[in-house]
Amino acid sequence: MELKLKKYQRSKWIKSSAFLGCVLLFHVVSFGQADYENLKDYIPFENTSIETHPFITVKVHVHVIQQSENDPQNITKDNKEYIEKQFDWINGMYSTFSNPTLLPESGEVPFVPDSRIRFRLDTIKFHIDASDWDRIRTVLHMSGGAPWKIDTIDLLRNEIGIKGNLVNRFASNLDSITIIKSSGNNGVYSLMSKRQKGGITFLKIKEKLFSQVGDGSLTFFKKHDVNCSQDIWEKIYQFG
Repeated sequence: MELKLKKYQRSKWIKSSAFLGCVLLFHVVSFGQADYENLKDYIPFENTSIETHPFITVKVHVHVIQQSENDPQNITKDNKEYIEKQFDWINGMYSTFSNPTLLPESGEVPFVPDSRIRFRLDTIKFHIDASDWDRIRTVLHMSGGAPWKIDTIDLLRNEIGIKGNLVNRFASNLDSITIIKSSGNNGVYSLMSKRQKGGITFLKIKEKLFSQVGDGSLTFFKKHDVNCSQDIWEKIYQFG
């Protein structure tokens, strides 16, 4: 399990959320009456006996990756109580359930006050690896149709046109786009607004375009997070 902790409080909580996402091994899914009939014998209802439905304890090994020995940029052995507090929070959540807000078709609401699942912090191991410490990269978006071929360049409006209704492909918080393989407009541009007309999506940018030749392609940068990819798990697993 990888856990990152940045210097600032806001980043600290963002990273702890990722940590919790790794620890919570069970997720909520919707299921029908047929599924319920198959699962009900395993659900610890309010009056279910402890003898038939005992508490299950999941032992968890936590791996903390540090940037370097002198500047770990992460949790150290001196402040590992931060991790321990997360397990207190997780177990509190799994032991205190509220009544469901969505009622089944039958109208019956079986109450499960406690999952009877507990997570126990078994081992914390520390690794120093500058490469694996932070594997979040900013890369060009090159999938899902991207990059898109440029159809028109409007120098008067300072707009770029690409075929298709692609307005929703450019998120509202997207601050820039990138032109590649063009004859005169390659570069990174600030996105001001977007509109769609006649099967063309127009992107208005802040910086001045130089060439009216509608060639090249357009895409944008995106975050590529491989902190929890399979290769890092396999690598850390070798350490036990």
